Amino acid sequence: MGLARASYDPVVAKTGALSSDLGRNVPVFHVFVTKVMPLRDSMVEALSGYLAANKVEKPDIWQARDVALPAGKYTPVVVAVWDSGV
Repeated sequence: MGLARASYDPVVAKTGALSSDLGRNVPVFHVFVTKVMPLRDSMVEALSGYLAANKVEKPDIWQARDVALPAGKYTPVVVAVWDSGV
């Protein structure tokens, strides 16, 4: 519900209406609230059991990659990360 409020309330408060772009998501929120949310506890239980049964311990690969730079004059470098979420 918080996502719906955060998405819809400011638009409706400002314009007095809901755009068709946002309006098309209303049925999706309805299905989520009425069909998915009531099943949340059983879904979490089932998925937790699956994850626990298939848990794989992975070695810590980062400790071997640790770098310690000796004291000295270094030039700062700006680094950016672009994550498309894919």
